Amino acid sequence: EPLESDWHVVQIHLLDELERRCIIPGERLQESIPALMESGSGQRLSRFVEKFGNRERLRGIAVYDRNGNIVAATSELRSGIHKIQSYIADCLAEKKPKGSFINFENKKLHLYVLPIMREEEFVGVLALFQDASYIDVRLFAIWKYNFIRFLLISLLITGVTVFVVRWSITGPIAQIADWLKQIRMGKKVTLEPLDLRGNVLG
Repeated sequence: EPLESDWHVVQIHLLDELERRCIIPGERLQESIPALMESGSGQRLSRFVEKFGNRERLRGIAVYDRNGNIVAATSELRSGIHKIQSYIADCLAEKKPKGSFINFENKKLHLYVLPIMREEEFVGVLALFQDASYIDVRLFAIWKYNFIRFLLISLLITGVTVFVVRWSITGPIAQIADWLKQIRMGKKVTLEPLDLRGNVLG
């Protein structure tokens, strides 16, 4: 359970980190895209999206109008862009930013969708894609570290337990067995108090 809890906390932290990375490019795009959408020049918007899509650690950008229709997208995304339609629908309904990990064309990506506003008017949805493949590598490294830590703690506890048992139980039992052996042989045995290690006190 502790390992699973740590894993979950790290996932949340990494998701927050990816979403923070999207804020600055998202704000920049929100300043430029509404004007391009309003101009009606699809070619200009497509060129802008294609040019900006590989900057700021992004893997691609998609732009949707207020009805959820795609207006422009980087070429790398076009073949599978329909797979994120549910995320676009959520943003259209809630008009709030939302981030999530997705599998897109056999790649692990982080998707961040946010509303496009022009003078407080909702005009569409912007989808930003980031490469999230490194997340699995980092999570595996954390899992490996926690597993080794847990194993070392378990070995330490086991070692201490064995030492305490031998120190506090095995010693006195061995001395008692020696007394019984001497009694059976007819020898006179003086029973004296023992310490926890089986040594005669005094």
